[in-house]
Parts: sequence; C-alpha cells; structure tokens
Amino acid sequence: MNPSIPEGTHLEERDILTILNSRLFGDFHIPTSCDVRRTKEKNDTMTHARRIVAALIVLSFILAIPGHLAPTTTSESPSRNGTGLIPDTMFAAAEQELATWYHDGSNVTGWTFGTGGWTLQSTGTELYSPIVSSGAGLVHSVHYYELETDFVVGNDLKWEMQFNYTPNGLASGGINAMLYFGSSEIVWRFAASLSGTTGAMWALNYYSSSEYDSESQMGGVTNITMWYNATNDNTETDIGDGVVSAGTHMGETRPVTRVVLDFWWDDSMGVYGDLRMDWMRITGGARTEIDSPSDITMEYSDTGRSILWTPEAYYPDTYELLINDTTEDLASWNGSALEFPLTNLDPGLYEYELVVTDELGMTATDSVWVNVTDTTSPYVFGPADFGIQHGTTGSYLSWTCDEPYPDYFSITRNGSIVEEGNWNGTDLRASLDGLDYGVHVHVLTVNDTHGNIETDTVNVFVIDLPAPSITPLDDDVIELGAAGEYLNWSCDSHSPDYFIISHNGTPVDYGAWNGSYLMASLDGLDFGPHSFTLFVNDTYGSDATDTVIVVVEDTTPPSVDSPDDVVLDLGTTGLAVVWRPTDLGPSSYVVLRNGSDVQSGTWDGSDIIVSLDGLDAGLHNFTVVVTDLGGNSASDQVVVTVQTTSTSSTSSTTTASTGTGTSDSMLAVYAAIAGVAVVLVVILLFVRSRKS
Repeated sequence: MNPSIPEGTHLEERDILTILNSRLFGDFHIPTSCDVRRTKEKNDTMTHARRIVAALIVLSFILAIPGHLAPTTTSESPSRNGTGLIPDTMFAAAEQELATWYHDGSNVTGWTFGTGGWTLQSTGTELYSPIVSSGAGLVHSVHYYELETDFVVGNDLKWEMQFNYTPNGLASGGINAMLYFGSSEIVWRFAASLSGTTGAMWALNYYSSSEYDSESQMGGVTNITMWYNATNDNTETDIGDGVVSAGTHMGETRPVTRVVLDFWWDDSMGVYGDLRMDWMRITGGARTEIDSPSDITMEYSDTGRSILWTPEAYYPDTYELLINDTTEDLASWNGSALEFPLTNLDPGLYEYELVVTDELGMTATDSVWVNVTDTTSPYVFGPADFGIQHGTTGSYLSWTCDEPYPDYFSITRNGSIVEEGNWNGTDLRASLDGLDYGVHVHVLTVNDTHGNIETDTVNVFVIDLPAPSITPLDDDVIELGAAGEYLNWSCDSHSPDYFIISHNGTPVDYGAWNGSYLMASLDGLDFGPHSFTLFVNDTYGSDATDTVIVVVEDTTPPSVDSPDDVVLDLGTTGLAVVWRPTDLGPSSYVVLRNGSDVQSGTWDGSDIIVSLDGLDAGLHNFTVVVTDLGGNSASDQVVVTVQTTSTSSTSSTTTASTGTGTSDSMLAVYAAIAGVAVVLVVILLFVRSRKS
C-alpha cells in the first residue's frame, strides 16, 4: 500500500522512504532512521545486495550501445557553465504551446526539503546534497519541487537532465528523478545507479502518443531504468528498450504536478562519491487550464452583461456550460475564449459552470456565481393634487403603475384602507364617489416579490363651487357663401380648465380655457343644417355645454348667360349652344327643345352644352333651366333656325356665339323693313305738301 502524501506539505521521512522502498527498489529494503542498528543477518543481506549490484555493473557495460557512449553535442544539451540556458521559470501556460520548466542548478529556489536529514545545496551551477559518512548503509536525501503549471504526459512530454559523478573508493550511489501526479503517485521515474569510476550521464526521455525514446551517455553507470505508469508497479522497463507498447501507458493522461529528486548512497563502506545534478528540463503540452472570472452581482434589468472565460488547452476539444447543474450548452471548442451573455434572468442565485475538455479527456472546470438582484422599486406615477365638485359621480383617482414582479397593493384614504389585494403590475385606481367636503389624502402603496416598496400620495379637494356657465346662443340661419360669420359664446368659471368645440360631433377646436368667451367660425359651411356644441370644464370636474343649430340656406337663384340665336343650313354639323350658368349651390339642369326634354342631369356648376347636329329644317326653340340646392331656378332660350337655302357663308364648323348679338339674316330683314319705312315717310311728306 502506498501512503498518500497531501499536496503542498513536507514529505515525512518515514512516508517518503516507505514509498521509495516499495516503488524504486522493489525487493530492496531502504532502512529508515529507526534501522541504524542492524543485525548480522541484515549485514549479510546487504553484502548479497552489493554482489548483485556489481554483477549489474558488468552487465551494463557489456550491453551498452556504442551510440549511447558517444558525447552528446545536440542543441538540446545546455552547457554546464550556465551560459545561454533557459531561465529558471515556467513559461506562461496561457500560451498553450509547448510550455517549459527548467532548472539550471544555480540555486535551490523552489526545492523543498523532504527527508533524510540532509540539505540541498548549489555550487552555482549544480545541485548536490552534502551527505556525511556514517556507515549506516543506504541513505537518501530527497527533495521535491511543486510545478507552477501542470504538464500532461500525453501532450508530447519531453524530460531531460544531466548529472555528474565523481566516485570515492567503491562507494555506490545513484539518483532517482521522478515525476509525480499529486504528492505521491509516480507517473515517470528515471533511476541511475553509479559506482567505480568517474563518469557523466544525460538522458533524453520522450513520450508522444504510444512510445518513448531515450538516449544516454554513460561512464561508470551500473544500472539505468525507467519506471512508468504508477497504476502498475510491475511495469519496469530498461531505458534502452526504446519503445514500450501502448498498453503499458495507463498514465498518459495523468498530469505531472511535482518533481522529486533523490540522491542516494550505500554508506556501508563509510565513504561517499560526489553526485551532482547539472540541469533538468521538462517540455510538453500544459494541462488544460481555465481562468476564474469574478463572481457577478447584477440587477435583473441590466443589459450587456456576460461571463468571459479564456480557457487554454494544447489539444482543445469540447466545452459544456451548466447552469445550476443543468447543461445549457454543449459544443466543440477550438481553444478560443468563450463568452456567455447574461440575459432574461429572474432575480436569484445562479451557478454558471464551464467545463472544457481536451482530446486526451483532460478537463478544467470553473464556476462563476451570478447573483441577480431586484433592488428597483415598482414604478408608480400619480396625478397632482386636484379638486372635484361635491356630489360628482363616476370620478376616479388613477395611478399609472408598472412592475415585472408585482406582489401586493393597498390604497388608503385619510389613513383607512379603501382598496387592497394582490397586484398584477397594472394601473390602479380608487373611486371618488360620495366624498364629503374637505381634503381627502389618498396613499397608494405597492410592493414587489423582492421586498421593494413604492408609495404615492394625492390630495383630493371636495368643494362646492358653481359649475362653469355658458350664455346659450340662438339657432341661426345664414346665406350660403356668407363670410365673416361667427358663433360667439360668453363663458365664465371660477377655475376654468379646458374647452372643446365640436361640429356635427367632431372636435374642430380645443385646448386650455382661461374662462373668457369662445368663438367658432361659420365660413365655408355647406348648404343645410349644422350642429355646433361647446363643452367647457373646470379643474374640479364640473362642466357646461351649449349646442347651436346653424342652417345654411340658399335664396339666390342661379345666374344664366344668354347665347345668341342661331341660323344654320340644313345638314350643318359641329355646332352647339353653350350656356355658362353659375351658382354657389348648383344642383340640376334640364334642356327643352320645343317644350320636350332632350337633355338633363346633375349640375355641378360647369357649362351646359347642347349639340345642334341632325336638326330638321325650321325653327327650334332650345330652353335651359338650372336649379340650385335651395330650389331656386333660372332659364334662357335660344332660337335655332335651320334653312334649306344657304344665305350666308357660314362654315359648317362654326359654333354658336356665346354673346347677345343678332344673326346676319335678321339684320337683312331689319334693314329691308327700315327702307320701306323711309319710303313711306317720304311719300307722306310729299302728299302733305301738295295739299297745302
């Protein structure tokens, strides 16, 4: 059983050694501080162990690959003097590219003492632990470093380190470097046992998808092993194997959170070698991360509010948004920022939880609490103080109200409740019927379901003042077309308010009234009766009206012009008689020919035209009669003579004259008659002279 070591605490000596005993050395026993005094049986056991180690040293050299023995000069091997090395820092995980953690051995910052009673020190370029010889057997100096940002094994993890060993006699020792998930679960372990001669070694261990590769330079290295997959301690692979089947990579999605460094020696001979770590570097995809926006408090009526998360993942896959543990949104995610609007939220407390997942199934979660409040009082708008006439009925005091979360209302009058009950957020009112003289204080109180209250007070004065007065006007009759005519009402009020003048039921004038006279123009009225009503009101609700009937009559007959008589030849076409009558209220017309109706209809005041085509020879008497709306009429007669023999040069297309002159044929007749008269006068004068 592997004891659990809580994250962020120092490793206790007994716990860490128990873990190392069980995980790093298998059947090898690493004594704790309580095992300083050993029995002879234990000494025999350690002697046997040293023989096994010596055999492993020989086997290691025999199986060593020549390429692994060559010095490594690649750019991935930082120089030992610290020049050009990556700073001792973790690149920002938010970049979500290949993040890097690097330690150049120049200081012990970040390393925490774990167990063994030894310290971790630095030469300025290397880390080491100054273990003092005691002859106690196997001793350990264990230290750990908590990573600021987690790495995921499956995200192209690469682990590099370099250390140097200077032996001292036959003292054997080594280094265990481990990557941990949490505080005690080994994800990856690199172990090296060294003794005998001076040597240096560095190893490149790389994991991607389903394999890892390794390279090493060795001298005096007796055993190098890689343990991987803490869920199965039997998965132990020699670092030179190169490829491990995917089935042994149970920990590929495990995050690496801690680096553990263990310097160990076999102190049975009472001597130590010099073991130092030059540098260590971890490169790979950082664990899926999510930021943590601040919790939000907002009013339910706020607009434009949202939650913005900027999660990061090396291989982003999906996101899920939950609101109060219920999935609200689930979709693919490309690694971009995620913003969720906060709209249409009722007051209450909401937990917005975002879960982002990468392609390896690694998740990161953050919750933002959204507290939606209602601190807004209901909206209430009431009228200004006002008065009503005593005895008024059907009047109300009305308030305009609005509230999305209404609860209850009450209306008091002079301190006593007159209306109360559940409120649906709409307008409210109170009847003013039956109030006595005096001042009545009305108070409306409304509250919503979240405890917000609003009130409004209106004073209603009940008084006894004369209602507005209007001096009635008599009905009137005016002539159609009359101009400058008015209705002029004499009015009065103690507290005038407004007026309305209606014509046939439609308001034509209205507005504030100052108590003075009021007028209505009668210009432009049509023929017939017209109803005019004046309504006036005062500030106490009293009113007065007066209605006047104005009759527009038409006593003026139409005016008709008198076109000339017409003489035309038989068969002439295109001639017509044109009358141009006028009237303010035209109504109808009729045209008679020799007493018979030949043309009639509605008359709108335009010209009346009668064609003379197709008339027989002889005299034709055309008479027009026009009638207006008042029943007044006017007429005119035109005589048309159709002759069989042409006596004039009148064209067949000449229209009848619209003037009052005489035709050419009539002038000839008149001239002949005048000539005869002159002859008769001369004869009479001659006879009288003979008699005398």
